[in-house]
Amino acid sequence: MPTTPDPSPVERLARGPWARPLTIGFAIVILIVLWLLYRIYRPIAHPLLWAIALATLVYPAHVRVVRWVRGRVTLAAVISTAVWISVIVVPGIVIVNLLVSEARDLWPRLSAPLTPTLFQKAADWVHESPLRRIVHLIFELPEAASAAELEVRFKVGVDSLANFIVSALRQFTLGAPGTIVRISATVVAFFFFLRQGPSWLHGLREVLPLQAALTNALFDTVAVSIKTVFRGVLLTAAAQASLATAGYVIAGAPVPVLLGFLTFITSLLPFVGAAAVWLPTAIGLYIVDRTGSAIFLVLYGTLVVSLVDNFLRPILIGQGMRLPLLWLFLAILGGLQSFGFLGLLLGPATLALTMACVRIYKQGWRGESSTEVAATPE
Repeated sequence: MPTTPDPSPVERLARGPWARPLTIGFAIVILIVLWLLYRIYRPIAHPLLWAIALATLVYPAHVRVVRWVRGRVTLAAVISTAVWISVIVVPGIVIVNLLVSEARDLWPRLSAPLTPTLFQKAADWVHESPLRRIVHLIFELPEAASAAELEVRFKVGVDSLANFIVSALRQFTLGAPGTIVRISATVVAFFFFLRQGPSWLHGLREVLPLQAALTNALFDTVAVSIKTVFRGVLLTAAAQASLATAGYVIAGAPVPVLLGFLTFITSLLPFVGAAAVWLPTAIGLYIVDRTGSAIFLVLYGTLVVSLVDNFLRPILIGQGMRLPLLWLFLAILGGLQSFGFLGLLLGPATLALTMACVRIYKQGWRGESSTEVAATPE
């Protein structure tokens, strides 16, 4: 008759009266370790998140590089990192420095075409307008504001805007403390995510307390949402901003790069769009007696810049995630507020992941199989 082997000391301890205290103690140790990891990695959270988002975007192209170099993963990661960083980081640094340069000279550039006569006309219009009280309240002007007072108030507003833009962009310039460290951390993390990302994802899938089909559905949701937002939102906004910047240059706008950047921001926001920048710019050109440039910018903005959104966005999004417009708008705004430009990707991706979790929970509660849950379209 076979004999049952005696339990080991660890097994006896796990089955004895100390089992519950040991479980609680282990949980406390795990929480302490997680808290320490949070404190350690919190200062470089943004570079890590940027590296994850960029690696997710470019990984399909990286797979082709791996095949091209015949499976040499390290060499493929070096090539992909060099190519994509040169495509993304270097032009980004150049654009940021141009923006800082234009923002520092914002008032001299804007005030060049503005004459005292123009400010006098503006003061007379404000005084005779039925909305004069609202204008005085918004711009903190006295009831009988003169042209000189209006010019001073306008200069203060322009200088405040310029200081805000410079301070917001200073962290992205190479001269700012810590910028080189952040960029280096992003590049290094990007390389390792390309090189070892699949094995890390495999290990994470095994740790998550979900069925394999549900885990794959969640990971696919994050990847698809990031790619969809990048293609359908960021690339469309970048195309509109590039075309608008060319129009600003042709029309002779005073700060074309800064106006292009503002066009990029407004193009990201539903219900706003690129017209929020090019239309006031055209009005400003008309006010300073540059009627031909104003007419050109209105036609160009209407027929080229704004139509790109309707033409390009459906092509780039394709069959990607379909997120509710209101919640997508709020996710973009909240992401920008919480994470800066990184929030443009994190906000919609988090929204898509939340919706996927709710859908999986609801369908799982109804007793549907994991295959059906994973196959449910967004």
